[in-house]
Amino acid sequence: ILDTKEQVVSEIIEFARLLNILTHFELENIELLDSLISNTRRWLRNKRNLYQTEIAIFSHLRKWINAVNKKEEQQIWESLWNEMQDIKTNPKEQRVFNYFNVLVWVAAKKNGVGFMEISL
Repeated sequence: ILDTKEQVVSEIIEFARLLNILTHFELENIELLDSLISNTRRWLRNKRNLYQTEIAIFSHLRKWINAVNKKEEQQIWESLWNEMQDIKTNPKEQRVFNYFNVLVWVAAKKNGVGFMEISL
């Protein structure tokens, strides 16, 4: 999707960039994450305003990259979970949740289990 030269709905490309970051996170390509986050954030800001969900994910992933131990990582996921609970009630944020179930992904990270093991 990101490399296509075809006409694609811009919103799909925008959210594909977010999913690209999450994919690299899951593949443990940690050395790429910081630059991907910066580049994606800049690219999105040139297209539109960032969703609060995106800001929270980018911020917490950066904190996670710099975490020094498992306890700190767990606190980061708990913090993101709590922030997502507030964000999900905002009707303007529903577009993000329509493309990717952020709550399930964060819950899986918070609980240290796989994405498919979570039911909300």
